[in-house]
Amino acid sequence: MEIATFEASQLDHRPILQYIISVKTIAQRKLAKFFVTYYLATYNTEEARNVISNLNNHEIYELLEAKINDINMKLLPMNYEIKKHKEKMSASNDNDNDNDIYFSFINLVEDTPSKLNTDYSAEDIKAITFIIKSCIENGELKGQPYYYIGSSEALNEYRKQTGKLMAMGQTLFQSLINNGWLRLNKAGQYVLGLRLLAELESQLFGVGGNGNGGSTQGA
Repeated sequence: MEIATFEASQLDHRPILQYIISVKTIAQRKLAKFFVTYYLATYNTEEARNVISNLNNHEIYELLEAKINDINMKLLPMNYEIKKHKEKMSASNDNDNDNDIYFSFINLVEDTPSKLNTDYSAEDIKAITFIIKSCIENGELKGQPYYYIGSSEALNEYRKQTGKLMAMGQTLFQSLINNGWLRLNKAGQYVLGLRLLAELESQLFGVGGNGNGGSTQGA
């Protein structure tokens, strides 16, 4: 473990950071698999393979988290962070495991408009904020462990809020999906994405509902 810890600390952080940025949010088990592959590609020796093969999952996760902490020290001055968090998504009709641990690349700026205003118009931000509120209210009122809005309802609300065509709303929602803020599940619902939940954890549940908290838990 000592050799692995030393070598992991010497790994170039950039490929790991670039990978996390590219996927926005990733399960710990998948990121650990990438980390091991990258470790072995960097230290392509029999000794390195023997060290890694003798580590259990918990020890690999410890190496990974130590590297993430090192990356976060570099990201902090730029107001970014790779955040470790946990999310139960079983009711969303997707394939994520219950209570899986995730890492998300997030912006540390606190409010929703600040996170959106570089990419979206004021009208779009107003519509997005309204739809986030609706997602939270739907989840809380119906006792669901996830936060959602039907795709047709979302598009209608977008048209009401902006006066724009629904096709433009579809383009907007697809960009939010690409950025990890929303997901479209198999039931045709837009679900608040793990990245959004991680970024806005401190303020999200004051947007709608009773403000008593939600499904995100600190890992």
